[in-house]
Formats: sequence, C-alpha cells, structure tokens
Amino acid sequence: MDLPGDVIGEISRELGLLPDQVLIGGIGLLLIVLVIIVIFIGYLKILIHIAAFAYPVARVRAIGNLYITSEGTEELGEVKTIQELGAKLKERGFPLRIDETSTLRDLDEMLDRAAVLDHVALEESAPGSILPFFSAFRSLYEIEQLKTAFRCRLAGLSPDEIRARMIPVGTITPGLIEGCAHAESIDEMVLHLQESVYGKDLQAALDAYHETGTLLALEQALDSGALREIVVSRTKVDNLLAGPVAEFCGTWIDIVNLNTMFRARAGGRAAGVKAARFMPGGASLEEWRLRQLMETPTLAETLHQLAGTDYYAVFQPVITDTEEAGSVHLLEIELDHLLLRNVGSLALTYHLTGGPLIRFMVARRFEVRNIRAVIHALMEGLPAGMASRFFVTERGAA
Repeated sequence: MDLPGDVIGEISRELGLLPDQVLIGGIGLLLIVLVIIVIFIGYLKILIHIAAFAYPVARVRAIGNLYITSEGTEELGEVKTIQELGAKLKERGFPLRIDETSTLRDLDEMLDRAAVLDHVALEESAPGSILPFFSAFRSLYEIEQLKTAFRCRLAGLSPDEIRARMIPVGTITPGLIEGCAHAESIDEMVLHLQESVYGKDLQAALDAYHETGTLLALEQALDSGALREIVVSRTKVDNLLAGPVAEFCGTWIDIVNLNTMFRARAGGRAAGVKAARFMPGGASLEEWRLRQLMETPTLAETLHQLAGTDYYAVFQPVITDTEEAGSVHLLEIELDHLLLRNVGSLALTYHLTGGPLIRFMVARRFEVRNIRAVIHALMEGLPAGMASRFFVTERGAA
C-alpha cells in the first residue's frame, strides 16, 4: 500500500511541482469543494422552504381579501338589507346564516366565529418553520374570549349565557370556558386562569380592577400578554424565514404603542403618562422616545415631533381634522391603513414564503371589521354607505 507521502511525491513528480505545493493545492481544492457543498445545502434548504409554502401561499391567494379592496368595499356600501348582505357574503366565502330573526349580537358572534375558524385554518396550513408566529398571533383571538367572559361576569350574566358567548380557540378550551362560566366573581375567573400565559399579568392587574371597578386594567393585562407572546414568537421562527416576521412585528409594535399613547393622552396628559404601557421591540420608536412624546403640551405638537418618520407622513393629512374633532379616531384609522400597506409590501418582497400569509392574516381581520361596520349600520336602520368612513382599505387598489 502506498503511503500518503508516496502518493503526494508521485503526483508532484508528474506535475513538476514541489510536494508542499501539491499539498497546499489539495487542501485548497478540498476547501473549495466544502464551500460548494455548504452553499448547495443552503440553497437546498431555501428550496425546501419554498416548496413547503407552495400550498398555503396558493390557498390564501385563491381565497383573497376582497373586502379591503375598492371593489369589495363599494359592494359592501351598496347593499340595502341585511339579507342581501348575507347573500353577498355567502357568495364570497363568509357563510353567515343571516335571516329575519338574527339579532345584532347573533351576527357579531357569527362574525367572530368565522374569524376564528379562518385563523385556525391558516395556522393549520402554515409550515412548521413559521408556525410559532401564527400560533402566537392566535392569542389575539384568545384574549377576546377572555374579555367577553369578564364583561359577561361583570354584567351578571348566567353561566349558560357566558358559555354561549365564548368561542373555543387555542388555549381557550371547552374546559376553561366551563370554569369561566361558573366562576362567581372576577377574582375567581382570574384564579382559574393562573396556569395560562395570561395568569401572572391578570393577577398583577387585580388591585387596579378593585380600585377602579372597571375592567380596563385586566383588559390591558390581556393585551400585554398577547403582545408578549407574539414578540417572543420571532425567536422561534426559522432564521431563513425571520425577515417578514421581524419586519411585521417591528411595525406592528410601533403602531400598538402609538395607539396606546394616543388613547392615554385622550384622558388627560398627566393621567396618560401614568397609564401608558409600552411594548419594547418597535421598528422606529423606543420606549424613551414615546415617553418623551407624552410630555409634549398638545397632541398636534406630539405629531409634529414625529417628523422624519413614516408615521408623520401618514398623520400629516389629518392633523387639522384631528385637532378640530378632538378625537384620535382619525389617527388610528391612518395607522390601520399603514399596517395594511406594509403587509402588502411584505407579500411582494417575501412572495414565496411568509409574506402572503401574513398579509392574508392581517387583511382578514380588517375585512371582518369592515363587514361588522356595515352590519351595525344596517341593523340600526342606517344606509350601509354610512359605514364607509370606518373602512380600512387598500388605497388605490383596483
């Protein structure tokens, strides 16, 4: 058997090179081969991810989000009766069983159930590499059920009524719903939720609930818990797919924090500074900056302090109207439009992976809200078009 040194010596004589040169060349060639293999494995992993997203992306594109487009919202604004709306929605994939006996509460609950089922279907179709994000986003539906339970208990509704108004989703299991329905007080409800991801936040908010007699602190605690779950989910997503999730979360946290600031200020500057609770991790606005904005004397000055950011460009057209109305509603609507525009950009940038799924998820929530606005208008005897000022749409969409 030839020794390695003999082989290298033979090759060096054949090539007219020194043995050391042959050795260095061989090592270099080996390194090049290794680099090629690593690059190939990387590309292979990307191709595997793209293949895994093929069905869920095709699915959400086939379903679409009609009721955030100009065509869809125009259709909503033209319906004359609640029955006509029901027929239109059934054609478009919103199977609401609307009849003459349907009450406003019935319709709200049907919409809520449809939204939950849509998100569960999206979650079930999502590849495991990005699933933690969509599972965490489900917490927004979970906390709505808990808020419903708290409101029902505070209103003194019976266990049967509470049970009927809650929708099982994620951690809100039938067993947990049963426990909430039979709880005799808010404190007992919170105790029943101690093992959930919202337990500690709710427990910490109980004193404020007893001091004020309102559910504001408990609902804020639920919001904080859901936000935290979504933020943490960014670290659980495959690194190759983290781009759209990180970009969405950064923008969304900024928007949530801005809305928190606006609503807190609406109750008075001193009270607002104390009440505001900001979530870290925003794309542009850190907590210290938000606290600084809270100290400005007027809301108009607060908005002008945002000059140079995307948010100021969004607010600028409605600053005067906001001052005249004395309400932050117009600002919140502009932020909703901004979020919808941003997820649209994500769907284009990351069109083969998570972008279209994130856009569908967010757009679906706005579709449900647009439909709800029309339902409320019709049930109150108003023209459906009156709801158009509350619509969130893709501006300029065909």
